[in-house]
Formats: sequence, structure tokens, C-alpha cells
Amino acid sequence: MRRKKRVRMDDELNAEGIRARNRGIRIASARLFTDIGWIAADIHVPAHVRLIDHVSKGSPFLTLTSVFLEGRAKPLDFFALKKSAVSFMAVMDLEELDSAKSMGSQVRHQMSCILADGAVTGEADLHSGVRVSDFFARHDGFVLMFNCHYRTRDRWSHKHRTGVDATIILNTQKIIALSEIPIDSHKAPKE
Repeated sequence: MRRKKRVRMDDELNAEGIRARNRGIRIASARLFTDIGWIAADIHVPAHVRLIDHVSKGSPFLTLTSVFLEGRAKPLDFFALKKSAVSFMAVMDLEELDSAKSMGSQVRHQMSCILADGAVTGEADLHSGVRVSDFFARHDGFVLMFNCHYRTRDRWSHKHRTGVDATIILNTQKIIALSEIPIDSHKAPKE
């Protein structure tokens, strides 16, 4: 007679997470700033793939579960979100943070980016000898940024929200303008 495995349920390990892990998928929790406002959700990522690599390649849609949309009281079980609608996502995934170590040939740059509905100030690791403007002129996708401050504007209510996150994934297609910031003048976007 086979014994069933007992599973301990807590805040980080829920039934959906267990099912996903059994399919070779891990759950990465994130807050996404999108064309339709803020979304809090769990993103399904292949188990051995970094979140930044997952959003940069493959399907044009993200698979989201436990989705909280602004203005909606009850979460949605499933939501397919087009990646191109994401301006940036605040990552709450420890595996992503651990894998984000700077490579030997990369240099950390501080920068400020203007988006249609906000601004992001933070740091990104770029290859040494490459100017920030040259990198972003040629990079079409997502980039990992650190020590970020952001200010967003809700399109519908026109309310502003500011925040600070250790790591975000920024969609470079959403950048309207950017500038490198000298290291000693790194500050949050002004209110």
C-alpha cells in the first residue's frame, strides 16, 4: 500500500504551486505595471529558466494565476497577458535575485527612464565599454534593473503612485527617453 505524501501548506507554498512544480514549472510572484494599470499575479516560469529569460523569449503572452487587477475585489484564477503590454514588473522572486549577479565583463550603470505613464530610476548591468544610450538603442526586449525608484500614473484615475523595489524587469520598448546618471546623484523621480 502506497502512502500519500503529506504537504505542508503555508503562505509561500499553495496547492497551485505544488501542481506547477510537478509540471516542471515554478511560480514567480510579481507586481506588473501595464497598459491597463497595476496587476499583482503569479507568473508561471519553466523551473530551470530565469524569469528575465522567460519574459524575453518564447510566447508573446505571460501565463498568470492568482491575478489581482486594480479595482477588482476578487482575484482571477487565470489571465493571459501580452508581454508587450508590460511596462515593468517588480520582482518578488528570490531565485531571480540570486541569479542576477553581475558578470565579470559587465559594469553597473545608473539611469533614469521616462515611460508614457511614469518614470523609473535605477541601475542596470551592461557590457563594459558600451554607452547606455547605445545599448538601449539596440536592445529590443526586457532588462533587469536594480535599486529602483519609480513613479507611475494611472491612465484612468490619473492618480500617481511611487515605489521602491530592489529589482524590476523593464520593457525597453516602453522607454520614451533615458539618461545615464552620474553615480553620486542617484535619486528617486520627483513628485
